[in-house]
Amino acid sequence: MDSLNTIRERKTKKTHRKPANAIVVWWLGIVPRLSFFLAGLLGVLLCLGLFFGFRSCYYKRNPHFMVAPQAINIMGNATISRAYILECFGMNQPRNGYELVTSDIVERLQTQMPLVKNVQMTYVQGDRVDLWVEERMPLARIAGDNRPPLFVDEEGVIFTFARSSGNYPEIGGFDLPEEMMPGSRLPEQLHCMLRLLLTVSNTAEYFNSAVKRVMLLGLDPDDGLVVTLVDGRKITIAWENMSTETETSEAMLQRIRNVSIVLKSNAARGLKHFNAMAADRVTMSE
Repeated sequence: MDSLNTIRERKTKKTHRKPANAIVVWWLGIVPRLSFFLAGLLGVLLCLGLFFGFRSCYYKRNPHFMVAPQAINIMGNATISRAYILECFGMNQPRNGYELVTSDIVERLQTQMPLVKNVQMTYVQGDRVDLWVEERMPLARIAGDNRPPLFVDEEGVIFTFARSSGNYPEIGGFDLPEEMMPGSRLPEQLHCMLRLLLTVSNTAEYFNSAVKRVMLLGLDPDDGLVVTLVDGRKITIAWENMSTETETSEAMLQRIRNVSIVLKSNAARGLKHFNAMAADRVTMSE
């Protein structure tokens, strides 16, 4: 009986198998679809090949788009020479204008030259390339025996500057980390110095004398600052949260106004030291 049942099961299984002609029909239905897909893919690849070939021949090899070095117009470069920019970035020989504006020159100028704040490049077809460079302007020189001297702008970016450093105020009383170099940023807790310098740069409105030096009073910026004016007067000043604030505060402005009023008064004549640590008064001494 067991062998008879086994034979019946095998017969039953055979009845569920697809006939050979059904497989052939299924395959014949797939082949046209597969052929259509392959033909479409081949067409796309062919179009891409034609596009890039046309682009290479028309844009990259077309002499109409070549720009000579003398047709590269560089603007805004007060301290970085035109010849230096052309040499550093391989623009001292004829180059394709489209290649120039799509290259990494703009990014490299911003990342490899800390003095550069912003860059824009445009190509006028068949004519010239315009490269506009915005250089950073020093707000202060960092005190110390730095060779070459280090400067900092209002954003706190550290950089070197080729021009004379004698006309810029100093900031100091702190040690820069060893890893600080051109392109780094001044630590945030020291930016209170920069905000103070920016505010009092208008001598007609505030101190009626330019600032010569701003130094930390202690080890911590919250201890206060010592501001030395060009005329020799010194101002000790502090305000709340000066090492953690991220923008010019009313607390700082109020103390500067207080000092300004006192400096311009008859009572301040001949006095050299002014203390503006308190919010509501300024004390004076010889």
